[in-house]
Amino acid sequence: MQKIEPFVICSMPRSGSHMLATALDSHPDLSIAGEVFVRPFLFNLKDTIPTTLVEETLRNFNGFVAHRTGGWLGKYNRNNAWNAIRKANLKVIFLSRFNLIAQFASIKLAKKTRIWHVAHNEANILSNEGRVDSNSSLTQQVEINTSDLMNFFSQCEQDEIYIQDLFRNLPLIKVSHESLCHRYEEVIENVQLFTGVKSTSIKPRTKQQETRSLWEVVTNWEEVRNYLSNTKWAWMLQ
Repeated sequence: MQKIEPFVICSMPRSGSHMLATALDSHPDLSIAGEVFVRPFLFNLKDTIPTTLVEETLRNFNGFVAHRTGGWLGKYNRNNAWNAIRKANLKVIFLSRFNLIAQFASIKLAKKTRIWHVAHNEANILSNEGRVDSNSSLTQQVEINTSDLMNFFSQCEQDEIYIQDLFRNLPLIKVSHESLCHRYEEVIENVQLFTGVKSTSIKPRTKQQETRSLWEVVTNWEEVRNYLSNTKWAWMLQ
């Protein structure tokens, strides 16, 4: 068995980061922190400069979560935060969501309901915004502004290029939200082996929050569908 080396779950909001992090945190040989740049106090960490925060995190945890877009790194400048991670020579679990329309709608829905993830039986210790099973968001809908959506597409593409270039010399495994939801056992085994722990049966403490079709969630679905129908993103409409 290889050595357990520290790692970061490099994610985007609504891509399954809490699902993956809580699953790994349930492994007997791992201890995972959530978004330390946003809520260091939840993990008894000092709110300090990025380099010191990363060092302190890794003295207490095997890994942590960080979102790769600037607006989700709390008060920290994106370049400073990610350069601190790069200099720590971490393994990188690169988590993405292929369907960016679903991701964008999920972000808007979470902002509206203030429910960012749902735990199976208990509040999630990796965040202060989790909820126990709740039906409060099952009937909520959102409207999508197509200009905002296109800006989101562009930002996601830029962030992915930036991070993959920054981490080009670090060990990296790619995981998608879709594969995590639909091929969980296979994906979680590969991730465990990547981190250096013995593969065992582990379960997340959070679950996929939204299971409805996009047309049930987005009030102006026909507008969005018509806008994207002849673009490279049309496949996301299915």
